[in-house]
Amino acid sequence: MLVKGFLLRMLLVQSFLMSCGVLAATIAFTGSPAHAHEGHDHEDAPPPARPAIVGGVHLETTTELLELVFKAPVPRAGELIPVRLLLAEQATNRPVEGATIALEVAGEVPATASVLPAREPGIYEATLSIPVAGEFQILCSVSAGEMDDLVVLEGLVVQPARTAGNGSRWPFALGILGLLLGAGALVWLVVRRDRAVAAAGGLAWVLLATGPVTAHEGHDHGAPAAPSVGVGAPIKIAKESQFLLGITTRPAELREVAERLELLGHVVPPVRALASLHAPVEGRIQPPVRSELGSRVRKGQVLATVEQILSSSDQIQLASDRLRLATERAQLETALAQARRDLDRARAEHERLLGIRDLVAGKVVLEADTVRRKAADAVVGLEKQLGAFSLLSPPSLEQARRYAITAPFDGLLIEAHATPGEHVDPSKPLFQILDPSVMWVEADVFERDLARIAKVKDARITLEAYPGVLFRGKLVSVGQTLDPGSHTVPARFAVPNPDGRLRTGLFARVGADVGSHKRVLSVPIEALSELQGRKVVFVHTTAETFVAREVVPGTVESGKVAITGGLTPGERVVVTGVYQVRSTAERGGRR
Repeated sequence: MLVKGFLLRMLLVQSFLMSCGVLAATIAFTGSPAHAHEGHDHEDAPPPARPAIVGGVHLETTTELLELVFKAPVPRAGELIPVRLLLAEQATNRPVEGATIALEVAGEVPATASVLPAREPGIYEATLSIPVAGEFQILCSVSAGEMDDLVVLEGLVVQPARTAGNGSRWPFALGILGLLLGAGALVWLVVRRDRAVAAAGGLAWVLLATGPVTAHEGHDHGAPAAPSVGVGAPIKIAKESQFLLGITTRPAELREVAERLELLGHVVPPVRALASLHAPVEGRIQPPVRSELGSRVRKGQVLATVEQILSSSDQIQLASDRLRLATERAQLETALAQARRDLDRARAEHERLLGIRDLVAGKVVLEADTVRRKAADAVVGLEKQLGAFSLLSPPSLEQARRYAITAPFDGLLIEAHATPGEHVDPSKPLFQILDPSVMWVEADVFERDLARIAKVKDARITLEAYPGVLFRGKLVSVGQTLDPGSHTVPARFAVPNPDGRLRTGLFARVGADVGSHKRVLSVPIEALSELQGRKVVFVHTTAETFVAREVVPGTVESGKVAITGGLTPGERVVVTGVYQVRSTAERGGRR
């Protein structure tokens, strides 16, 4: 037991010595414990093309034109500092391409700086060297196309230069000594033939020789997922990621819009554009029958034929009427023939007297002309009677039993209830025809809005069936009777319907301009999103920070939504990349 205790104590000593040695050697070479690094460059994985600058200096500033982010490692006096400059348009957050940037340290400091052309949109590399420690102001002159701006970065703190003591090799020597002592202790354990303890010591030597390793960005080593960011909490997204994801913004702006009365309604057919057709007599439907719903019909087109069922007495009466009318027609034809003969004689006599007018009295010529005129009038009168009589002449028995049902105007067949062989009567509607060229939207106007609706002429109409499509309507009538239950009256708007999209019964929203105007805050409709069940927009507060702001949306017009609460003019809202920002918020608010 004493030997075992001694061996365990030796194992602990060995582990301690090896840990000290590895730590000292690491400090000697790197100045800090070894850490795994971003991106996992573990031999097989290539390093990222543009690694993020972890720690160090992060400065940002915004002007009326530009937004600039300055990233660099911790700067020390006299050392060459690699700098990354991320340049975006202030209003839109789009990366500025092809810019010429000049860096200068404010004051009489003999600093040197150079900026390379951008290798990626909006991302510029630079080097900066400041010979003395202290806090400095950096001046960035930016020229891009017709845009020139001076961007001032405040608060660049330069650390003092490194001292010679930092290069001492004593930690390295101590590290080598610790490793040798640890290895010697391991050999001694093997010589003592305590293989179990020796194996444990060897394993400890191997594990401790690797040095401390920490998990690094990009690897979730079993850590629980970060909770989502709530409304109003900051959402951090690096500028490089913003450029990569294409996140763009637009300022919320005030615009003048007409004051509008918002109404709800539905599509109805105009009164004169809908016809319901019935059978004119009781009878049976005879083929062919037009029954294709939605098909177009022309004015006068026969849709169906009804054959009337006549009784025996009706048939006898019809035959008697036909005989009587035939007799009267023959008499008229005989009288007309006689009148035409009389007219011919009167004309001949009048022409003879005109030829000898010098031999006869003028009175005789005038009397002959009067006779001629009367004979002509008699012929005309009899011809008219015969023509009217022909129209009154009853048809044949077969014709008398058939009645055609025809379309009263051009339109669409929207209902058909006629079946060949079916017994019908005038009380049953057989067809409905609609002229869809113009439809009505009937909306309910509340009692309190009656004075305002009187000022309305035009209206903007949207339908649930066609989101994003705007229809125009004109007010044609306002009801005169108030509904006692809803305290509303119907207002009808005529809407052109050349393509036939408006159909009876479709739900509609009506925005009726009442004449006055007001200024409203609005953002593009793409900016509106939803987070944790609330309507939000994502506001770009700083260069690499966004905030989900709960808003109260209003009416939508021309691709813009009115915001009646939660936002102020000029705030920049995300319009492109909204999904990516929301996803970042849901994952914990950092990318």
